[in-house]
Amino acid sequence: MKTGKKRIKKKPLRKTFKLGKLNIPIKGRLDYKSKEWKFLQEYCEKRNGGKVCVRSNKDCFGAIHLHHKKPLKNGGTNKPNNLEWICHLHHCIIHPFMIKLLIQKIR
Repeated sequence: MKTGKKRIKKKPLRKTFKLGKLNIPIKGRLDYKSKEWKFLQEYCEKRNGGKVCVRSNKDCFGAIHLHHKKPLKNGGTNKPNNLEWICHLHHCIIHPFMIKLLIQKIR
């Protein structure tokens, strides 16, 4: 005898999203030399009107980095709404380990 409950089929999770002509992985770190990462950089640059630190003030310093607002390890994605341009100084404030790496390169 059936209980009358319907089984709901779950849709498979999408592993990529389409941006322009490219299928970009939603999860996982992209190689900074890959065409997908370069396309994301160009897309975010056009969206923001250039490479401008979103936390801009008088103290901005160094190169501009594309930063994940919500880290990939905490469930963040590579989608453009999770990416922002920030200067090297602000990126080091968010990720202190970057300062250690920079000091090691200088030595």
